[in-house]
Amino acid sequence: FITVIAVITLQQHGQRQKGLALFTPNLSTIRRYPQGNGAGVIPGDKRLTIVDNQADAPELDPEATLFTSSLAVGEHRWRQSIGSLQRFAHKYAIAVLMANARGGSALWDEKGQLIVRADKGELLLTGSLGQQGWQGDIIPLG
Repeated sequence: FITVIAVITLQQHGQRQKGLALFTPNLSTIRRYPQGNGAGVIPGDKRLTIVDNQADAPELDPEATLFTSSLAVGEHRWRQSIGSLQRFAHKYAIAVLMANARGGSALWDEKGQLIVRADKGELLLTGSLGQQGWQGDIIPLG
């Protein structure tokens, strides 16, 4: 089974904003989440739990294996974001996927180690969790 998390544009309250879409075989519909809300993928259940990323101590499900964050930031904010997301992964012992609409999407494992990063251009970042831990790959789209 393959679960796909993609950065998309959502219509919310009559306005367009960045967000995430979750495609998974266990759901009959696509789930959509607005930017600024982190989401944790629960193993086996394959659902997303929205957490308040502004909270000092986010309420993460103890069984969550992946925290996702969707961004649309330039170089300066991107550098700040990668540092804070890497620390988040290490502090909460959870893998973190950052999807940045402007490039530089990345995946860190639960120790905060960078697994894979997509630089500039039309690239698809993929990650999978197996017996030997997180693996990542970059697929050129253009």
